[in-house]
Amino acid sequence: MTLRWTALVVALLAPGCAGSTGGDAFELEAVASGPGASAPGGTYEFRSGRGFEVVLEEARLHVGAVYLSRAVGIGVSRDVGCQLPGNYVAELPGPVDVDLLAAADTAFTVTGSATEGEARTGEVWLTGGDVSAPVDPTEILSVRGVARRDGAAFPFEGSVTISTNRAKAPPDPALPGSEPACKLRIASPIPTDLLLAPGRRLRLRVDPAAFFANVDFTALPAGAPGEALRFADDDSDPASANLYGGLVRTQAYTFESFR
Repeated sequence: MTLRWTALVVALLAPGCAGSTGGDAFELEAVASGPGASAPGGTYEFRSGRGFEVVLEEARLHVGAVYLSRAVGIGVSRDVGCQLPGNYVAELPGPVDVDLLAAADTAFTVTGSATEGEARTGEVWLTGGDVSAPVDPTEILSVRGVARRDGAAFPFEGSVTISTNRAKAPPDPALPGSEPACKLRIASPIPTDLLLAPGRRLRLRVDPAAFFANVDFTALPAGAPGEALRFADDDSDPASANLYGGLVRTQAYTFESFR
């Protein structure tokens, strides 16, 4: 995160430089939460894009950092590099572990920094530390629940890490650095339209239904009789690959500004 932090500090302290909003710098407090629609008993129910009626009984997410930019439509996770070319307006460098089924917000562990102005694009960093580290054993997502379709029930559980288990070979051997680990850990660009100002806080809202949008529970490998189906922590089967794909989809994340 060092390069991103350095670039933001420059933007905050040098109003005349490229990428600065020209606004006053201030501390920014932030929280994270689930969709705010939990059913009685602390579960979350939704219909997936594959037609499954899903009841989530556990959904825990680790977010390493959040960044906001005034630039529109820049997808750093789709480019060769993972650094935005300036225009930072806010950063939350401290992590947050959030129970997505809880009713209450969870505060980020570190107060962020921001400048007054409009934020148009957000990024969620799903990392346990150095976003570019080849190895990161941090459990990013933990889920448990049951999915139903056509009278059949599919109890499931699983966890997701983003480490060497997600590594991709570069499409061109002449460009060995074209698939850096950071590209696998950043959900971006997340469209937003927020006015950042002193006295206002930031909320990252996460809807876990988006994680399962394209998951076919019938494709999960069968376990021992009576045991829940388990997502693999890699892309070895389509259902597990699609759970990871949903985790890094921008549709799962929205930002709100509130007092």
